[in-house]
Amino acid sequence: MGEYFACVITNKASYVCRINHFYCIYFTYSRLCCERVFLIGAGNSKYKNISLATMIIEWDKIALIRRLFRFMRSLLSILIISFILGELTFQLLKPNIPYQYAPQKIIQNFWEESPIVEATLKKSHEGHFLMSGARFDSIVRTNSLGWRDDEPDSRKKVLVIGDSFAFGWGVNNNETIPYNLEEIYNNEYDFINLAYTAGRSPDSYATYLRHYKDLQKIPTILILSTNDWYDIV
Repeated sequence: MGEYFACVITNKASYVCRINHFYCIYFTYSRLCCERVFLIGAGNSKYKNISLATMIIEWDKIALIRRLFRFMRSLLSILIISFILGELTFQLLKPNIPYQYAPQKIIQNFWEESPIVEATLKKSHEGHFLMSGARFDSIVRTNSLGWRDDEPDSRKKVLVIGDSFAFGWGVNNNETIPYNLEEIYNNEYDFINLAYTAGRSPDSYATYLRHYKDLQKIPTILILSTNDWYDIV
């Protein structure tokens, strides 16, 4: 193509610059608001008129890309600065957010659907129960009946029903209330941990016991806390 000169004619003055490709003309055009653009070929004494409309289309594409790039760069900078300021504010103020609502890693895969109550525990399950916000990582193990307990034996039985307190929220099977009751009574009784077998609502256990009639004659301990009353449906 050879070396060219751009001759840009504005409403005030003409402007000539040496160029090697059309992009230099875009720079000149955008700065001087030109009315006409010519190319002067090397060794050629005649002006070569270039279609200004065609060149403007090409220049506008480049201008759009550049504006988009500047916008994305500014947006990214704003997001990074906002994140840093938000993190600093959070660390300084340290709001008292209950751990169950705080951002955290949660592993809680011991639930399954139930045809009679809102939910129940998986049968013959063993897996991690983790909530990083509460800083616990426990093991939940259930028997073939879906109870967080060992398989039933020949000892006299006592049912322990409830939700998180009876279940042993964040502790292992050998740290739950039913397990400790067995230790207190020298394993004379089999305190069966039925917590969460009927979901989280205390009234759902009435439905559970109506369905499993063989459990109705067994002595029962009901463990409730103040928040459990809000779970009653």
